[in-house]
Amino acid sequence: MGSSAVLDAQAIQWDLTNLFSGFDDPKFLAVIDESSQAAEAFAKQYRGKLCQLSGDALAKAFQDLEACLVPLYEASQFVHLQFSIDTANTEIQHWVQTMDELETVVQNHSLFFNLELGALESERCEALLAESSALGAYAYTLRRIVQNAQYYLTEAEEKIVNLKTINGAQAFENLYNELTASFQFTLTVDGEEKTMNGAQLRALRQHADPAVRNTAMRLFFERYETHAIPLSKSFLAIIKDSVQSCQLRGYASPIDVMNQRNDLPTKVVDNLHAVTQASNTLVQRYYRLKKKILGLDSLTLSDIYAPMPTADTVYSFAQAKAIVLDALADFDADFHAKARRMFDENRIHAPVMPTKQGGAYCSSSTHRVNPYVMLNFLGRSRDVSTMAHELGHAIHAMYTQELPLVQQHAILPLCETASVFCEMIVSERLYVQASSDAERQALLTDKLEDLFATSHRQNMFSQFEQVVHGKLSQGPVATETLCELYTEQLHTLFGDSVTYPDGYRWEWLTIPHFISVPFYVYAYNFGNLLVLGLYQRYRENPAAFMAPFKRLLAMGKSQDPMTICQTVGVDLADPAFWESSVAYIDDLVSQLEELCEPSTQK
Repeated sequence: MGSSAVLDAQAIQWDLTNLFSGFDDPKFLAVIDESSQAAEAFAKQYRGKLCQLSGDALAKAFQDLEACLVPLYEASQFVHLQFSIDTANTEIQHWVQTMDELETVVQNHSLFFNLELGALESERCEALLAESSALGAYAYTLRRIVQNAQYYLTEAEEKIVNLKTINGAQAFENLYNELTASFQFTLTVDGEEKTMNGAQLRALRQHADPAVRNTAMRLFFERYETHAIPLSKSFLAIIKDSVQSCQLRGYASPIDVMNQRNDLPTKVVDNLHAVTQASNTLVQRYYRLKKKILGLDSLTLSDIYAPMPTADTVYSFAQAKAIVLDALADFDADFHAKARRMFDENRIHAPVMPTKQGGAYCSSSTHRVNPYVMLNFLGRSRDVSTMAHELGHAIHAMYTQELPLVQQHAILPLCETASVFCEMIVSERLYVQASSDAERQALLTDKLEDLFATSHRQNMFSQFEQVVHGKLSQGPVATETLCELYTEQLHTLFGDSVTYPDGYRWEWLTIPHFISVPFYVYAYNFGNLLVLGLYQRYRENPAAFMAPFKRLLAMGKSQDPMTICQTVGVDLADPAFWESSVAYIDDLVSQLEELCEPSTQK
């Protein structure tokens, strides 16, 4: 697929010298050598004294902590960026382990900070904030520390947890990542035998030939089933660790850990789940339509991303770049300028490589360094949208660079806001530029499938997580039971609109978010539906929308999500807001039905 696009992307590789020139860079080695000593000196200066400090002195303590963490965060970013494009490199693996251990040491030296501040009475906390304008910059962070004190263990216990995690949950996660990154698959495609990694194999879900699609996914899941013992043991060990941590810290439920981290009321998250699940009928309605369009007797889960019969547009990297930048230029000059910097400063890594991680991401560390974006560019319209999505993350990060380090990275449900918004802008540009109904049909199907993947599919993942965490809190769970539980969730989402190849019962084992950050996935749905609602407000009044929207982005994690969203007039507690976002998806399905009506008539 798109060989010219793949070749075009080969030259797009990031320049990390803004961080370090290499692992032998004296600045990098200095960070490795000095970080633990800096953290130890910080602890010696402030341990046992925080609650007696004045407001200005406490603000200085926050600043000194950030001074310890900034170089470490940048070094960690450098190591993990390198690892993501060459996961099999033993030298890089060594540095990943070294960095993990160093971060644990620094974290243990600074553990006292939140634990001591958690002992502040609310009245004392407010008095300190009232007396010091400097501390005001950390107001939300300080209040959150005090509010969350009920979930802290003792300092000694927290240190033990951190140290044990290196050879416990973190070790299992590393095993999972390294093993799955090593998977190579051989398949004959279009008469040519090819060796691919997992991301390349899964991309064949967009191949025109159903046999290729089905064979690719069969091979993919068979590999995970073959390695089910180490992978499922890793999965279960990590989830059990998460469940036990939840119980030890006194959280009401496993998902409440993430709800507290995201500072979201449980009722808001429950509303999100309920509204999304109630609209699973849209997914089923769409895939019944797609089966007719493709003329298939049976649409399997391997076919849900099958291309439209006329969806043969392939974009070079240069074309994708032009589309994204032109769309952002029409949207907002500042968005365009920030996105352009990412290209001009060589902050993007685009080619598909044998030992490169699949998917795409944006990495940001500190205010001193602009973000980096990793892509696996294959020239599809989805790759154009993904480019816009990850650049949106980068733009968001640039807007928060004036905030203190602890507030720069938006809370998970809001961290998708700029990314999905940019994706919407570019998707609309592609649709407007389409020259035929067939091309518009293909773009609409791509858009709907992306929306379903980001909202309804992630909602299904989150529901699965809740069931699994609940089961594990009651006792051991067999791997076969996990397969059955996951299959039940698939049927809840897709109903009878598709058929289910046996291999998909193992799909839960292929989702790294389940083990890297439990309950992370609902943030995708939250961000997606939030932006659909915001986008409708933008289209109603673009001039009035932009200033509040930019303020929202620039707030980072300086307020709770409920307050931040009030900046643009959104009440997250109102189910009607989420329902309006689902209505937008409903309109797209109706639009596709109208566009396809002549070709789907019997």
